[in-house]
Formats: sequence, structure tokens, C-alpha cells
Amino acid sequence: MNTTTLLNRRTLITLALADVVLLVIANVTAKSSGSPGTVSNVAWVLFLLGFLSLIVLGVLALAQSRRSRSRAH
Repeated sequence: MNTTTLLNRRTLITLALADVVLLVIANVTAKSSGSPGTVSNVAWVLFLLGFLSLIVLGVLALAQSRRSRSRAH
């Protein structure tokens, strides 16, 4: 994969790690109080948005990789 592209492995791994941190924050803030508050809700929304964007970026990276391989042959 070309290292100058936006969708390289390092970018996807960094986004995945950030998403895991958001998941942990959402779980900790939800469990620390009897009723989940605003911080927990915001963390869950950010986690879900990050997860969906990871799926989209992963599909785009896969398509980009396949397209570049087909041009090389």
C-alpha cells in the first residue's frame, strides 16, 4: 500500500485504538454512576461514529488496494 495515501495501515490502527479508548471511557462512565450521564452518552456516540467510520475506511482501503493491484498487473 502506498504510504502517502490517507488510508494506510497506521491511520487505521490509530483510529481503531482511539475507538477502543472511547469504548472504555463509555463503559467506565456508565458503570460509575447509577444512571449514565452526558459524558457516557457522548462517549457512546463518538464510539459508534468512530466504529462506523472504521468500517467505511476499511472498505475504502480494501477497494483502493485491489484497484492498485489490478493496475499493476
